[in-house]
Amino acid sequence: MTPSAPGPVERLLEDYGRKGQWAELGTELDRMNRRSLAARDQEVWFHVRGIAEYRLSRRRQACEIFEAGLKEFPNSGWLNYGLGQEYEFQGRIDEMSVCFTRVRLSDVGSAAVLAIARYYYLWDRFDLAQQAIQPFFDAYYRLKILDDTFLYLRGLPFFGVTFGCRAAFCSLTGQLDVARRELTRARAELRDYRFERDELDLEATASGDWTQVLSDLDAVIPTIDPKYPSGQLRMKRAVLRSRLAPTLDDAAKELGAVQLSEKDHAWLEDVRTLAQAEACHRLGNAEAEAAALSRFWPRQGLLFEPNHAFDFGFLPYQERLKPDYRSTHQH
Repeated sequence: MTPSAPGPVERLLEDYGRKGQWAELGTELDRMNRRSLAARDQEVWFHVRGIAEYRLSRRRQACEIFEAGLKEFPNSGWLNYGLGQEYEFQGRIDEMSVCFTRVRLSDVGSAAVLAIARYYYLWDRFDLAQQAIQPFFDAYYRLKILDDTFLYLRGLPFFGVTFGCRAAFCSLTGQLDVARRELTRARAELRDYRFERDELDLEATASGDWTQVLSDLDAVIPTIDPKYPSGQLRMKRAVLRSRLAPTLDDAAKELGAVQLSEKDHAWLEDVRTLAQAEACHRLGNAEAEAAALSRFWPRQGLLFEPNHAFDFGFLPYQERLKPDYRSTHQH
């Protein structure tokens, strides 16, 4: 389907949003005769007007705008998504869930659906989180191909991301057999993907023994062409090794030895920081743990996505941090 041309509201968003002029954007939107716009553009008006308030950290005003918009467009995916985020910020989780269950992948795209699953994860709404990501699996089984480029061009997340979410939710609900069955079906029906690493991570999560994962990383990392980024695998190996370290100094050496390049994800530095905090907790240094977390929270205010928490084995530690997150989002 050919995308429709941007309307007047979207053009304003492009002009002002790319320059970060959110107050000016709000002023221009308020000057518009909203009732003269086409229905689609009126819906977009509420969405963009709410975004402007959100960007200005005026969350209460953003909430009110989204609520007003939904009175006129109750089935709007973007308005339900925006209002759900505002309810989550206020700790109104039942209301958040109602909004999010009205959002469809076809309306908002993959990134927003993954964000919804992340919010559900933060508040232990695991059944709803599984429902949120199910359309991705439905698409995989319909398309039959898991090649990264193939999925990217169709606006779908990579299989490892989606399966990591599923496995995280299964682990936290004691239903790892559900994740095992998903891998069995995927291996039988889908192609252009190596499932071995997901299987290793899943069994390590189940048993708590990451020895096989470490052995796999030790075998794979030396074979990676230096022109390709390898920081994620090297950091994962360092995190796993740090959990075996007998002292904080030893853990710090393992984590500090990983040199990241500009080609590596910036968030890998936050992985290092969280692993430092986890090591401090494991070895009983509460003061050092608090110091590490004080560096982590400003950069990862929503904790790590469930797929990353699964991949790096952070699920148990992030469970300890969830109450701290929730304490800052109270109704």
